[in-house]
Amino acid sequence: MKIKRLICILFIGLLNPIYTYAQSDSSHQLPQIMIKGLRFSGFHTGSFLQNIGLENSAVQLNQSIHQVLSLHSGIYIKNGGPSLLASSATRGSTAQQTSTVWCGIPIESPMLGQTDLSMLPSFLFDGMGILYGAQSSLFGSGNIGGTIQLNHSNQIKRGLHAELLIGMGSFEEYNQGVKLAYAGNKMSAQLKVLNQYARNNFDYEIKGLGSQLMQHANVKQTALMQEFNYTPNRFHSFDFKIWLQQNNRLLPDLIGASKDNAIQNNQFARTIFTYKFNKGNYQLQSRTALFNEYFDYSSITTSLTKTRFVQLSQGLDQTWSFQKHRILLSGQLLAINGFTDNYSAEKSYIQPSVLGTIQSNWWNHKLETQINIRKQWYNQKGIPLIPGFGYKWQIKNWVALSGNIALGFRMPTLNDLYWNPGGNQNLNPEQSKSYETGIIIKHKQLQIRLNAYNRTCTNQITWMANSNGLWYAENTNEVEVNGLELIWQLEKKWSEFQFVFRGQHDYCLALNKDQKSTSTFNKQMMYVPKLKHLVQFEIIHGNYKLQYIHQYVGQRFYTSDNSEALPDYQIGNVFLQKQLNLRILKGLAFQFGIMNCWNQQYQNILNRPMPGRQLNLTINYQF
Repeated sequence: MKIKRLICILFIGLLNPIYTYAQSDSSHQLPQIMIKGLRFSGFHTGSFLQNIGLENSAVQLNQSIHQVLSLHSGIYIKNGGPSLLASSATRGSTAQQTSTVWCGIPIESPMLGQTDLSMLPSFLFDGMGILYGAQSSLFGSGNIGGTIQLNHSNQIKRGLHAELLIGMGSFEEYNQGVKLAYAGNKMSAQLKVLNQYARNNFDYEIKGLGSQLMQHANVKQTALMQEFNYTPNRFHSFDFKIWLQQNNRLLPDLIGASKDNAIQNNQFARTIFTYKFNKGNYQLQSRTALFNEYFDYSSITTSLTKTRFVQLSQGLDQTWSFQKHRILLSGQLLAINGFTDNYSAEKSYIQPSVLGTIQSNWWNHKLETQINIRKQWYNQKGIPLIPGFGYKWQIKNWVALSGNIALGFRMPTLNDLYWNPGGNQNLNPEQSKSYETGIIIKHKQLQIRLNAYNRTCTNQITWMANSNGLWYAENTNEVEVNGLELIWQLEKKWSEFQFVFRGQHDYCLALNKDQKSTSTFNKQMMYVPKLKHLVQFEIIHGNYKLQYIHQYVGQRFYTSDNSEALPDYQIGNVFLQKQLNLRILKGLAFQFGIMNCWNQQYQNILNRPMPGRQLNLTINYQF
């Protein structure tokens, strides 16, 4: 009955006119692109927003989202190999503490509380917005470390256009993609279809055994995204998106483990309907979403396990813009129904929430402040108010200070509560307090940003093994995180050459402050590197573009007492792109890439080898 009632509420929500106010951000962009779908896009005062454009970039069109984030952001990607789960760790957070949203709607699994970023093809999207730091007061549960937003461009050229993508690479990797787009006076439509396959049969080294061949690591992926937009006049706009995808992959065994032949199949259908209204200083937007997702898992030691969930969401955002102030009032209703063979029965919950935000400009727009207050409920149980405050002070034209203070929270997942055995229905939400300050310097072609942050997290949910070897969920850890981020970019022109230098350097100290165990107290959290460096160098000359990306990741402990660690590693990546300027083939571009060009042998997760040197060729044709 709850679900039926919710469907009626969602249907009524479609009748409400709404729109969210959007403005461009002055933060680090790589490269700049006009993006639509960023929820609360103007309301991130004091936070570090990094925009990554994916449109018309052969370097990224052939990659998944986790590869793009690894090469172009400060997020640490924990990935066990090409055919395995890829999760994010933002500013020392767990994977469940960084949320991934598509057009303003969270897409992480309510069973696991995280998104497999390796299963998100960048070909389907036009850009990403990464908000670092606690964003729970804006986006709700799970946004403690940061928020990854997947979005689409509002720049579709008039007329009919098409784009073809063909990619091939080492380890029997093949990719084919098609984009068809049409834009008229009042209507536009876009279709994207992608097919990917990789055998992932790479060589890796085992100490004492020599070279081995990765087996049982095939991945096949088929995806379709259809977008429709109708704008009858300047006041109203209707937008509909549907995203269908099927993922099939064979999961390789751990080094030294017995053969298990694990197989995972996943299918989902995600739809979003958006209605916008804009008149004068009033903007309103309504988003209604329905997600259906299925997982099947089987292996030699595990019988077939089936998992499914349905997610219904209705969001309403209203914005009033005045000369010095902007006011946002927002409400959202989220309903989840899920089942897996490890639950005793179907499980569901409802999360209504309300948000109020006021953004103000003072002293002739030299100082901007923002206050957020969120109230959320979970199955009729209230969560304490979640406030947030941010500021940006433009001291001079070339220098500014920014910062924020925010509380955060994460609700337990369905698995945390109901998994049999080990689920714990008495779990409390994780809670966090975050502080951040930064300085932004812009001088001619040089941009520098330095951020310092502190976060404490209590009631962190951990799965632990008891004396009988059975795993169970418990609120245990208290974690304190302190860190520094340095982001810079320099552009220079010499004759007909353009040089671009970029860097992002991260120091993160994430310590376990739970004093129940002296062996783990004040120790670095597992799989959180203290040091991470990312340096990019580009040379552009005419229709040629040469890019080198160098990554350094420090050691990561895989034991809670820090007695054992994976060594640090460095990876180099080279890309050469050529855009043809012929009359017949004007939109044809070639890109050749060498990933891990120094053939570094390394592991992100213990006993999960990563591939060595990889060659990749991408052909992109737009007409």
